Amino acid sequence: MLKIKLFFLCSIVSCVCNAQLDGEKQKDVMNEDNLFLMGEVTEYFEGELLSGTVIKATSDGNVVAQGTSDSEGRFELVLHFDKQYTVTFSRAGFVSKKMTIDTRGVPDHKHYKCPDMDIEITLFKPMKCVDMGMMSKPIGRAIYFPKKNVIDFDMEYSGPILASINKMLNDCVEQLENEDDEEAKAQAEKEAALAEQKRLAEERAKEEAKRREEEAKAKAEKEDALAEQKRLAEERAKEEAKRKEEEAKAQAEKEAALAEQKRLAEEKAKKEAALAEQKRLAEEKAEEEAKKKVDEAKSEAEKEVALAEQKKIAEEIAKRKEEEEAKAKEIAEQKRLEEEAREKELKAVQTAELAEKKRQEKEAELAKQKQLAEEQADKEDKIKEEPKVVETTNPKRIVNSPSKPISKRKSIPTNNPSYFRENENAPRTMRDSRLVLKTVIGYTQAWDPIKKKWTKEPIFQDVEYSPH
Repeated sequence: MLKIKLFFLCSIVSCVCNAQLDGEKQKDVMNEDNLFLMGEVTEYFEGELLSGTVIKATSDGNVVAQGTSDSEGRFELVLHFDKQYTVTFSRAGFVSKKMTIDTRGVPDHKHYKCPDMDIEITLFKPMKCVDMGMMSKPIGRAIYFPKKNVIDFDMEYSGPILASINKMLNDCVEQLENEDDEEAKAQAEKEAALAEQKRLAEERAKEEAKRREEEAKAKAEKEDALAEQKRLAEERAKEEAKRKEEEAKAQAEKEAALAEQKRLAEEKAKKEAALAEQKRLAEEKAEEEAKKKVDEAKSEAEKEVALAEQKKIAEEIAKRKEEEEAKAKEIAEQKRLEEEAREKELKAVQTAELAEKKRQEKEAELAKQKQLAEEQADKEDKIKEEPKVVETTNPKRIVNSPSKPISKRKSIPTNNPSYFRENENAPRTMRDSRLVLKTVIGYTQAWDPIKKKWTKEPIFQDVEYSPH
């Protein structure tokens, strides 16, 4: 059984079906530069062919190909090269599966030589022990293999996922079988318990029937008593209602009389209020007219005062403006003279700084030339004092001490061993009876600032040598 499950899950077989791509017929796309995805959809456990399975191919979030498996569970989709597809297989009542197919990377001249893909997809019904999170991800990934010129499944990605799904389904089947055995046992125990419960229920029913009969008799007697009480209560309620109705009628007549009195009093009050309002309005109108005349006279006087004040202010503003303009002209002229003075002073400072800078540059140049001349003289004196450097790779021909720069080294009597023992001022390497030999290993070009031309300078390498 396990081998059959593995076969239906992982095998890739050839099949032909009639699903279409966006309504195109197979004969219309057979000669185009396309890749055919063909296959068969079956049920995982029994191997039953599943018709009506919807196959969708999406790219960049858009459905670009769609088809349905026929009565034999077969399907066929037409895919294009240089795209990445997500193909979904779904059917009502079954768990959907997804896979990715990457047709990118196939050279244009190899499109027609790249074989089509034949696959088999197995679907199964939902079970409570199935991890739906695992099934929401692509179970397989197909990529292009350049060496074989084929688009096939990447088993490094697909293999572990298929193995995990297969193990999950096997564990799920085993769990369901165990649950079925436990359920059968529980069912038998449940039926025995139900039979015992039924017997006890029948006994309780008999006792309950007897109890209910007694209760019914007592209830009938109680209901008769309650009916009598209810009749008496209804008679008392009718008498109470009649009394309340008479009281309500008397109260209503009393309230109606009070309302009429209140209405007449309100009408009288309204008339008096209207007369008082007319009198008040007449008095207010008279006061307003008197106040208006006073205000007009006051406003006219204030207007004349305001005009006089405005005229005075305008004259002051004009005078102040003339004074400010004169002062502004004086400040501007003073500022212009100060600017001219600052510019003259700045030019004088800049001229002095420029002259000082040129003087310093000239002194620096003379100092540099003097230093270069002294270095050149020292170098020439050194060359005269030291033995002639011979171009050779033999380290015995030239002796030198690494304790001082080459330009400061002096000739050392290398043929007198007592010199290294008796002379305390000898270099350390000489006191240790070791010689450092200077060997010419090549030449380099250097710019001579005195002669103002390129010169050829030897490249030395120090080599230790023991004269003993």
